[in-house]
Amino acid sequence: DASCQPSSLSYNPAENSIIVSTIHTGKNGGTTYYEVYSLPRERGEVQMGEGKRMKGVVAVWVARNRYAALDSSGKLLVKSSSHETTKTIELTGGVDYIYYAGTGNVLLRTPEAI
Repeated sequence: DASCQPSSLSYNPAENSIIVSTIHTGKNGGTTYYEVYSLPRERGEVQMGEGKRMKGVVAVWVARNRYAALDSSGKLLVKSSSHETTKTIELTGGVDYIYYAGTGNVLLRTPEAI
């Protein structure tokens, strides 16, 4: 039996988009993904369109048209709203999660500290 559990949600009002990070567990262990969705700008019934799913631990918006994603190998990727990687940062110390920390910043979590 497989299950899917959301781990974070990040909203970007400028792009009217969200990023949902999820953990999928099954017989063969777990896999983490994040999905980017554009929301409709009109009021009324909301129907989710197709999102862009990518493998990674978690992703958060950090600027008007940029988001940061922690990939499964421990690299921090800065991506444009069109999902192109603009910067790759090699992380050390066992970073296992990131949090939004104001425009252009993220907090890095390791097993011992933030």
